[in-house]
Amino acid sequence: LVPLTEAERRAWAQDAADKTRRNNVATFDGHSWIWPYQPKTEADLLGTFEGLQTTDFGQWWFGVVGADLVNYPTKVGTVLGRLSQDYPTREHEAFATSLEELLQRGVNPLLVARHAARRQGRAFHVFLRPAAWGASIPFEETFESRFFREHPEWRAVDREGKRTLHLSWAVPEVRRQTLAIFRDTVEMADP
Repeated sequence: LVPLTEAERRAWAQDAADKTRRNNVATFDGHSWIWPYQPKTEADLLGTFEGLQTTDFGQWWFGVVGADLVNYPTKVGTVLGRLSQDYPTREHEAFATSLEELLQRGVNPLLVARHAARRQGRAFHVFLRPAAWGASIPFEETFESRFFREHPEWRAVDREGKRTLHLSWAVPEVRRQTLAIFRDTVEMADP
């Protein structure tokens, strides 16, 4: 390593303080910032955001996984991995285990991310993948919503008449569930 000169350090600090260039968006998918790192505490989760203070990422778009699969305590959706009995990989099991441990300790990953963004002066947005109700083998348990599992009759069908991994937007209950999870997420995160 080569130490910075005082002039270089001042230039770095001045550059980092220039908010006019914070026009980039950092996207967190809601899954891979926990997997494969196996965080156990809020401090572990916060490590993900260390270093973003000096970047041009002015907005954080934070995914809560998909459809009504979430990575925070919910009364509406399904916590990702909670329905799993078998995992396709050790990493998927580690994700589910880490997430459960965090939630049991009262650590809400969604709120940890929001607080970190605000401390860094970044805009915080949330997003859902509204069609991500389930996944194909071998991920069918890890990425499957209770709502999806309980309502196979509401699955969309392809041109050959086969049920897909998506629920049909033509079904009012599907639209209501999607809006309920949006409401749940937004009310909790206050993006």
